[in-house]
Amino acid sequence: MRSDAEYTAVKDRALDRLFGLSGVVAVGVGGRERAGRATGERAIRVFVARKRPRGELPQDQLVPAEFEGVGTDVVDLGTPAPDPRPDLCVRRGPSGSPPGSASRLDTRKWSRLIGGAMVSSAVDPKAPGTIGGFLEHTGDPGKVYLLSNQHVLGEAPPLDHPVKADTGTRVYHPLRQDFPLERLFAGNAVGNYETGDRDTTVDIAVARLDPGVKWYADILDIGPVTGTYTLKPEEVDSHCFEVRKRGVATGYTGGTVQAVNAAYDVDGIRYSNLMIVKPHPNPGLPTTVVNHFSDHGDSGALVVDGFNRAVGIVLAGFGPDEPAAMRGWGKVLPVDVVLHYFVHTKQMPVRLATAPRARIPRVVGQPAPPTASPTPTASPPPYASPPAPGPVPLAARPRTGSAAAVLRADLGRTVPGRRLLRLWQDHGEELAGLTGRHPELADLWRANGAGPGLAELLRDLISTVRHEARRMPAAVGPVPLGEYVDRIHHAYARLAGPELRSALARSRSALPDLAGLTYAQMVEALGPAEEGRHDH
Repeated sequence: MRSDAEYTAVKDRALDRLFGLSGVVAVGVGGRERAGRATGERAIRVFVARKRPRGELPQDQLVPAEFEGVGTDVVDLGTPAPDPRPDLCVRRGPSGSPPGSASRLDTRKWSRLIGGAMVSSAVDPKAPGTIGGFLEHTGDPGKVYLLSNQHVLGEAPPLDHPVKADTGTRVYHPLRQDFPLERLFAGNAVGNYETGDRDTTVDIAVARLDPGVKWYADILDIGPVTGTYTLKPEEVDSHCFEVRKRGVATGYTGGTVQAVNAAYDVDGIRYSNLMIVKPHPNPGLPTTVVNHFSDHGDSGALVVDGFNRAVGIVLAGFGPDEPAAMRGWGKVLPVDVVLHYFVHTKQMPVRLATAPRARIPRVVGQPAPPTASPTPTASPPPYASPPAPGPVPLAARPRTGSAAAVLRADLGRTVPGRRLLRLWQDHGEELAGLTGRHPELADLWRANGAGPGLAELLRDLISTVRHEARRMPAAVGPVPLGEYVDRIHHAYARLAGPELRSALARSRSALPDLAGLTYAQMVEALGPAEEGRHDH
């Protein structure tokens, strides 16, 4: 009896001959199928665009009945076999989905990063993908990595000479913002590209999350990741092995693995280690709509089994040049290949983040919480009222994360600061819209002959966070800083609606004069920290 490795080796030796045949799309190892029923016999599965009668093909274009003693099984994608009968395969997972589209991508922002949500990179902000999961450093809680594809986090077109990310490339959830106030107050940047590759073995990358970033070892609609699992070919032979994923294009979908160690060309790169996933039928779709397991935008999504064990990561959906019946099938990179790349090739002491139950809050830089409450060894001390909290000195406050994150945290501790945060939270869209529609407001953000613009002033503010001795300018050109801020306020208030105008007035009245102050002095000028209070 042949071993799994021997079946794979025979398949690899057959690739040149099989891909030389007209209409061959993919080649993998899996169970032979006859009339929609798996026979249990291991075979080389040859996926073709359309199965044609032997009489229509020249002899040298026929798929051989066997190769080195291993039988072949031709999978007709033009008229795919029916799904196994319910008595043969008990389906538990979700159905397939209509195709994704740019207008239907899930762009929601989550307060904690979570698998299945959107991620994008500064290397190509217009090509977002999906957060697969997270890798944890085995000894340093300050090192947590977001996992997705290299073509999502680390490369941008063209394919022949792609733009490459480096460790200075920022990564965002869900998307990069272009309006300066949005970047300052919304904080969509979550980390920096760390490493990755796109070659004949992997298309995988990680971004190191900033200190203080909050996250879950969960996947939306699925729950906590419980571990990893490597599929065995014999488990695939029945065509009943179910997998699921959650991506930003097609959402929560399920399907069955049809082949492993499959060879397929993706953007001119031939992989030979993929799993091919056929989507579960979706009775609600019209016959004219192609059923999908994954599509563009789902790249990077973690694929799990029925026990929430990670089995792989979505590499890509089948492209527009493929047979219509196969466009929605998934190409999945096995999880053992992913982890081998980081642990052995990149020498990173990491593991896939898992959780024993749903939504256990995690924070980069803080140890993982205990999975269960410790058993008390002694009676608790008598209750005593804690002392009333006093102002928290700036030097004693945690200063983790980006400079913008530190600023947002310090603003949130004071009433005037919270008013500024609420101004953007409640009216940011209107502020950005006014700036886009009115050239006179857009001009305020640009430097001119009279001095620097508002964008540069915000950069000055951010620079004071990390440089203790740096001070805000006393004036903007010939205009004192306080008067300049008043001019900005009046320019927006003149064009704002009633609610925004009122919010601008409240925020301006609470803002002290920042001219010539260091960051510590600005925080002090906002007033004492009032932890636990909320300004409404």
